[in-house]
Amino acid sequence: MIDFSYVEKKWLEKIAKKKAKEGKKNINIKSRRFKKAPKHFDYGIIDHKKFLPKISDPDWIKNHAFLPFVKFSKPKYKYKDIDAFFNKRVLVKKEKDGKPKVREIMYAGSLDSLIYLWYQCILESGYDNFLKKNGLLENVIAYRQIRDSSGQNGKCNIHFANESFKDIASQDGDCAVITFDITKFFPSISHVNLKKRWCEILDQKELPPDHFNVFKSLTRYSYVDLDDKNLKKELGINTRGKKQHKKNLNLLSKTFFSGKEFREFKLRLKELEKKYGKRLLCKNNNLELGSCRGIPQGSPISGLLANIYLLSFDVKAKELLDKCKGIYRRYSDDILVICPRNLAKDISNKLSELISEQKELNSPIPFLKLNVDKTTLTHFVQEDDVLVSYEINQDTWVTMETKKPLQYLGFEYDGQHVFIRSSSIAKFYNSLRYRIDRIKDGYCGGAMFKRKLYETCTRFGRRNYFNYVKKAKKIIMNNEFDHQLRRHTQIIENSLKEIGDNWIKVQGNNEK
Repeated sequence: MIDFSYVEKKWLEKIAKKKAKEGKKNINIKSRRFKKAPKHFDYGIIDHKKFLPKISDPDWIKNHAFLPFVKFSKPKYKYKDIDAFFNKRVLVKKEKDGKPKVREIMYAGSLDSLIYLWYQCILESGYDNFLKKNGLLENVIAYRQIRDSSGQNGKCNIHFANESFKDIASQDGDCAVITFDITKFFPSISHVNLKKRWCEILDQKELPPDHFNVFKSLTRYSYVDLDDKNLKKELGINTRGKKQHKKNLNLLSKTFFSGKEFREFKLRLKELEKKYGKRLLCKNNNLELGSCRGIPQGSPISGLLANIYLLSFDVKAKELLDKCKGIYRRYSDDILVICPRNLAKDISNKLSELISEQKELNSPIPFLKLNVDKTTLTHFVQEDDVLVSYEINQDTWVTMETKKPLQYLGFEYDGQHVFIRSSSIAKFYNSLRYRIDRIKDGYCGGAMFKRKLYETCTRFGRRNYFNYVKKAKKIIMNNEFDHQLRRHTQIIENSLKEIGDNWIKVQGNNEK
């Protein structure tokens, strides 16, 4: 039986935590002329407790019509080494085939998000019980609330990376570390298998009507693609303030759509489709191609469902590694395996087979595949009482003479020291270069911009990249973070000296 008093408590805690997090991000928002821009058609709900009677009512949920998701494309750049920035060797953007990798993020409506969060709390207790029963509490580490040793704060990727590096160091000095990545994880999730896993968590043969309606909204979902900035303005998304947002949508007193208002909204979209010459209200692409797979990435419940989907894989993978006294960890679609060097090839092949088994009955086509390009093989060996990391050739499985650190969850480990991943350092310096170039080109300048540059790009600022670095320094010992970022203030000071008269000229133009 589900303890709904416990579910309500967890639901309220998650909302309070989310609001506190947003408050920290927007600490200076009161000084602006407008409030935070809305991310969906309906504006954010302030009094969420007002909707609790409806959200907790299964009869109301089973008939609830979910709004389409709002889709944003998030480009992800890779980096390479060149000799360019300030005559020093740094990393800059590297585009594959001239284009960055794009990740599609979907946002649910304000009321829909509260519903998804409620059902996430319902499923979490059953999922945690399953993990506890199968000894997987320390193996599945993403999209779960795991407390640190103090029991007050939750763990993040820094803790998980640090624990994995400690596990490597605790081996006998001769182990292999394999990292896998599942190709297009969220778009490849089978609806049939997900429904079965959902029923297993609830310990029922069929999904209850309210759960089934939530399931349908996440599998047969529709969305509006808002990558076009002009379309955002016409629909009132990311506009200035709540009043303007409601004016655009003709919503003067409500925070969510009624059935009539949603039908009017669809008619408006059809008019805009003629104007833009493309389809705006889209459905799950895989459904249109005749394949029942894929869930939206970005909803409050998507991460938990992705974990639930791999229940059987996690159990079998842990059993496989336990037999050889190895270690298995999965952070969403990133899999880490620590095992004896002589068994690395066999374990890698067996894990590939286990992933391929994630398919529907009577279907020869596996839905999940490992990304061969992102698979890394690292051999840690003791040399003169020092732990050293070498690269393993993926074709021959022979340890190469090339020393190569292990990359995991944003960090690199060479057996002795921990570094911030080079691509993360590259993004920081790339952002710094962009800001300085704008000053050089005369787009901004003066004391105000100089202060902002120091606040956003140096260790003297607050709530910037260095806040994350400081947190990582407290958790990870033997780190080289200060050495990696030692030149950032010098770069800024030298650049401002080079600008010289141009800086004064820009400052004068701004004062005018």
